[in-house]
Amino acid sequence: ATASFNRDDIEKVNPVETWQMLSRVPSVRFIPSGPTGSLLAISSRAMKIDGATLQAIPCFMSVMIDGMMMGGDIDGHADMSKLPPPEDIHGIEVFAGPASIPPKYNGAANDKMCGLIAIWTR
Repeated sequence: ATASFNRDDIEKVNPVETWQMLSRVPSVRFIPSGPTGSLLAISSRAMKIDGATLQAIPCFMSVMIDGMMMGGDIDGHADMSKLPPPEDIHGIEVFAGPASIPPKYNGAANDKMCGLIAIWTR
């Protein structure tokens, strides 16, 4: 993993929201989306090219909770403000790109080029 946090790390930081723990990872950035205050996780490592328009677009990270992909609320992307609360989290692993994602998670994300955030609850 590019970065990982266990229960002790989470308790030391004591974040109000789980996404705040991820803001400590250099390869992860957050952008607001829509009027509801939703947050999307993007890779700070690269942009990707939209095949239809050939325009550079943000590279949205996939999110997995307890081995299941988190559904996309906003244009197919996971709303990071809807993650389980920090007190329910056992650990977090961040894989910044496809080379760092373990083979056992290969089928988990449709768009692994941008990375994967794996969250494990207690």
